[in-house]
Amino acid sequence: MKVSVTLANYNHARYLRTYLDGILSQTYGDFELIVTDDGSTDESRDIFAEYAKADRRIKVEYLAANEGSMPAFQRCYARCTGDLIYATASDDYLVDPRFFETAIAALAAHPQASGVFGRQRVVWNDNEELVGITGVSPVDGFVAPQICLEAYLLGRLLAFGLSSVWHLPYVRAIGGYPSELGPFAELYVNHALPAMHGAVFLPAVVGVARIPRDSSSYSEALEIETKARMGARLEALLRGLDSARGLNPETFLAFRRRTIDGSIVERKLNEQSLREMQRLIATQLTYCRTRILRDAWVPIQQAVREVEALTSREIARVESIFERETGVPSTPTLVPSQVQGQILWAVYQHLNWIRCRAARGAPFRVAVYGAGSHTRELLRVWQTLGLPSWTLVVVTGGIVPEEFEGIPVRAIADAAKREFDLIVVSSRDHEPEMILNCIRWFPGVPRLTIWDLEMSTVPHAELPTSSAAGG
Repeated sequence: MKVSVTLANYNHARYLRTYLDGILSQTYGDFELIVTDDGSTDESRDIFAEYAKADRRIKVEYLAANEGSMPAFQRCYARCTGDLIYATASDDYLVDPRFFETAIAALAAHPQASGVFGRQRVVWNDNEELVGITGVSPVDGFVAPQICLEAYLLGRLLAFGLSSVWHLPYVRAIGGYPSELGPFAELYVNHALPAMHGAVFLPAVVGVARIPRDSSSYSEALEIETKARMGARLEALLRGLDSARGLNPETFLAFRRRTIDGSIVERKLNEQSLREMQRLIATQLTYCRTRILRDAWVPIQQAVREVEALTSREIARVESIFERETGVPSTPTLVPSQVQGQILWAVYQHLNWIRCRAARGAPFRVAVYGAGSHTRELLRVWQTLGLPSWTLVVVTGGIVPEEFEGIPVRAIADAAKREFDLIVVSSRDHEPEMILNCIRWFPGVPRLTIWDLEMSTVPHAELPTSSAAGG
């Protein structure tokens, strides 16, 4: 099978030799490298001319003026003649010389698969410092189509162009890479195809993706409304897939929540840095309960609330875009949108762990800390998913009602005398303080937090299947 490698480049001469050497070093040689130079003004053209002269598999088109990354890519895509497509960026590069060879062998072993994807290292573009490793799947090897879409919507399956190869006829059958999706076009192809035909996951790092520290990339430079509109169109296309019909509809709302968060990434990063300070203080308080550390909560918590106030208007605006583009309200009948998406996302992280623990036969004792409107919405989600009944609702103090929605209520000092298998922290505005109380009153009890997921101590489990999630 012939591989069509596409490369749209604009002024990335400093990266080109590394990129080109990574392609040309592949042990599988049946490929074409389709290049569109998008009006570069650096040494890119000279480098392409040098490499194309030495290797006839490199076919370069030079544009007189810059047209933009998506039009340049579409020019590459239109010229592909292979059986497979490998679409990457010029600042990324392959480190596994056998990637194409391994991918071809995997597709031969699984002819029903739409393609192959693996992992990639992510580094800063100025010093190659490691940021992380991306590319994930619920299982290694062949991933069946019936779980691919659900896994992607829940963030448990992620495929990126640098580490993926797809059957070109399948790509063309879904309309290629829609220009109106902008940077989301790759996400559409890389996840719609597995949802339709399945895909093979290779649990190995095959390449390196460089990312900028500033907002110079195509995706980051987009306005919030533009990026949100593209994300909403992606959701609409995914909802139209056959494999979406059997999914719990709330799964899409969890996906929407993450996409919206990505549209206002700068605000979220500010909030994340503040919450990191909260976690640091919480860790210190675990070992050393001092007045100074407790007083530090006040200004930090105030700063968090100020950031949340700044994001509220953007969130409402982005949600309206999603409603308009998909025809699905961001405020479902189950719970209000902003809270609902986050609750579902948090609970889904540990859904199978909860179900497996509850299925052992012994009573599964769940305490929920908080008795406000947030807890009422959490209860609806909990019951909709068919999870074990709550044993107790816990409140910090003050006037303690006898029950909450038919569930007994106890003050935290009284509740701490009992044993629990799980405690769920149910508050948005007071979650940091409540986490501290859990550390004090319920040491060792697995803790599920809704808003600051990193403060959960419940272990991650396997992804729930479509039938389980649909219950």
